[in-house]
Amino acid sequence: MIKISKLNAIAALVALTLPVAAQVFKETDPEGKVIFTDKPSPQAKQVDVPDTNTTKAIPVPSKTPVQSQTEEAIYQRLVITEPKDGGIIPNGPGHFSVQVKLTPNLQEGHQIRLLLNDENYQQGQNSQFELRSIPRGRHQLKAQIVDEENTVLISSQPTSVQVYRPSSSKKNNS
Repeated sequence: MIKISKLNAIAALVALTLPVAAQVFKETDPEGKVIFTDKPSPQAKQVDVPDTNTTKAIPVPSKTPVQSQTEEAIYQRLVITEPKDGGIIPNGPGHFSVQVKLTPNLQEGHQIRLLLNDENYQQGQNSQFELRSIPRGRHQLKAQIVDEENTVLISSQPTSVQVYRPSSSKKNNS
């Protein structure tokens, strides 16, 4: 096994990057094959090899995205997992939980905002929200991730739910 020192390896790499100044000869063998070599012979003719065609690299400006663009790219998925879209909240006081799932996890300084019928209902860092005394009828839920300036970074698809509550206007037929 041959050991090559780091210094020898670096020297060899540097030597490979230097322009080649060796002479090149061309000859034709008895079978008619053209041979190029660096060793002169009586039948060989010297060939002028032009310098290697090189160009300088074009400087490429570094891309420094705007802060909001990088933050938008952080989150890939935000979805309301509970209640399911089209879900029914059965008879009761109109209390229910909303569960949100996001990928990746919530970043520092960001919050989850829950919208009920396009109005800000609650905001925080928990992925579960407790809704209380929601009136009967159809409602739309939407989750959003917002940064420190309340800029929306990602929104979930809307989820609709139907809340059933007993009516206080019904007469007692007892």
